[in-house]
Amino acid sequence: MRLQKVELHAGQLVLYAGMACLFLYLLYRNMGLYPLVMADEWAYSLYSRLLPFSQSSIPSYLFFWIYRQTNHAGTSFTDCARFFNCIFLVSAAPFIYAISRQFVGPLCAAFVALATIASPINTYTAYFMPEAMYYFAFWFLSWLILGSEEIRLGRSALIGVTLAGLSLVKVHAIFLLPGVCAAIVARYLITGQHRKIATVITMLAGTVAAAALVRLAAGYLFAGQAGLHVLGQKYGDVASSYIQMGSGMSLVKGLLFAVEGHVTALALLFGMPLASLMACSRTGNNADAARSLYVLRIYTLAVIIFLLLVTAYYTVLVAPQAHESLGRLHFRYYNFALPLLLIVCAGEWSAPSQLGDLRRRLVAGLIIGTLAVFAALNIRTRGVQNIVDSPELWVLFASRAALYAIACVNLAALGIWVWNRRRGAGLFLFVAVPFTIIVSMWFIAPEIRGRLHSDTYEQAAQAARQIVGVREIANLAVVGSDEVDLYRALYQIDSPKTTMVLLPERAALHAEGVPANDTWLLVIGDHAVPQEFERQFSRDSYSLFKKASREQ
Repeated sequence: MRLQKVELHAGQLVLYAGMACLFLYLLYRNMGLYPLVMADEWAYSLYSRLLPFSQSSIPSYLFFWIYRQTNHAGTSFTDCARFFNCIFLVSAAPFIYAISRQFVGPLCAAFVALATIASPINTYTAYFMPEAMYYFAFWFLSWLILGSEEIRLGRSALIGVTLAGLSLVKVHAIFLLPGVCAAIVARYLITGQHRKIATVITMLAGTVAAAALVRLAAGYLFAGQAGLHVLGQKYGDVASSYIQMGSGMSLVKGLLFAVEGHVTALALLFGMPLASLMACSRTGNNADAARSLYVLRIYTLAVIIFLLLVTAYYTVLVAPQAHESLGRLHFRYYNFALPLLLIVCAGEWSAPSQLGDLRRRLVAGLIIGTLAVFAALNIRTRGVQNIVDSPELWVLFASRAALYAIACVNLAALGIWVWNRRRGAGLFLFVAVPFTIIVSMWFIAPEIRGRLHSDTYEQAAQAARQIVGVREIANLAVVGSDEVDLYRALYQIDSPKTTMVLLPERAALHAEGVPANDTWLLVIGDHAVPQEFERQFSRDSYSLFKKASREQ
């Protein structure tokens, strides 16, 4: 017993020490950077800090309420938001640890938890966006679902309340409901209570009712009548405009193409745990671990498959828009759930190697291995991926050598797993995963730190804010030819009433194009302005104009 206590203490010590080190590293990497994701960061900053919640087109009211506290940091509100992000991301580790402890010892569970927050998903801590907070909330929800042998009515209601909280961070949480319900049903199937159908229905109804009631009540408290719209204005408009679309062959082909991209990419990065899910091998003689792994597999499959399909459908719908394409792999809509695959792998590693059907492992290995090889040979031809959409994949596009090295080590783990479950799972968990993380962060860190210096639009906005002053900044319009960079300028000006005017390169701004009540113009680039505006300040690439007073 003493040895067991020392081991548990050591696992917790490793976990908390690793959390502290990663927290300090992320702060060091993120601090002082200029915004990276425009216009998302501007939108979330605007709705969190500068406008009433009722005027937000996105119903992320819980995120807005917490991140409104960044106003206390003054002009350093962005770094304050990153501080919050780091806290949320790192704080998810104990819940991942607790779930993993059902299958492995404390040191291995600590390794799994630390690997998840050291992975490329930690790039989201650098953005004024809700991903880090959503990551924490999802793993708290998963701990409620997976960390208990039996789910009673009180716990099912708490799961519903937590799910409502997730939807107030990101509205996409409503798509987690199928996975949550599947896991609750699986709990009852393994405990022999499936004969009491009424009990299962009561638990599901309790979860759904609690989620709906809390979501509507909290939305109303935060934003009044506007908060009762579950999807919010932005996503509600998208849903209503796309629901009319037909389902012809072009839609089907687009869906197949998008799904193929996600499935093959996942096979390349997580081939061994995906093959384990496909083979459905027994865990071992430990009945509790076997039941827990059964629920974990059901939950993992339901969450990832459903979110992947929703993501593929969304990709097809928005593909015709500017800056979008079918080739974009929007991993960020479900990559918060990918650590579930590492826990599945930990379950495989803890199982005796002789258990399981060799033929099923061979079939699963051949299918997943073929998909992984296909991805390694073709993924770079799908189009340019960006670090925000899919940080896990970005390194594969940044370096061909990194792509082939990561593919080889993951394929080796998959091949060995077919022959010996425990050794293959160990190779993936303790070699392939750390190798992929180290290589990824080697390329990601310079990319993130590349925003340490301001660009022309940000310099122009900072100068305009100082010259115009806080009282008149609401009467300023920013004129330029690059929409993304114009949002960078708006972020630095930091006023909800400052307007943006997008013009073609070298096009003149006419009087009718000047927004009403705007008396100041910040013109970035070569654009002529109406004669009534007088130049107040100028640099090589931008100028500040003020409308001449009519008083003589």
